[in-house]
Amino acid sequence: MPDGVKLTPAELAAMLAETDRPLRFLDVRPAAEAAAHPSPFPDTLAIPLDDLEFEWEELDEHDELVVIDHRGLRAVRAIQFLERQGFERLWMVKGGLDAWSREQAPDDPPYPGE
Repeated sequence: MPDGVKLTPAELAAMLAETDRPLRFLDVRPAAEAAAHPSPFPDTLAIPLDDLEFEWEELDEHDELVVIDHRGLRAVRAIQFLERQGFERLWMVKGGLDAWSREQAPDDPPYPGE
């Protein structure tokens, strides 16, 4: 996976500040984890990684898609899968939601289990 698809939390925050740049978020955490700690991002679609091969057609390959998970490991696998399906505008957050909550939302409760 090219390093260009890996965003730091600060880089993602800058992208979110661009009001004319519509980003779509894909949360690939298990359903129970996603329900316990909802995505902080607007327009998030939750499809657990284990279900992605069956539900990826719900996504629009033309969207700029930011794949999120706890620490980034599942996001790498999801991006590799989506690239094989023809998706090209894919991003992930280095360190996942754990890094996002530490660096961009320090006043919020820490990611569960931390």
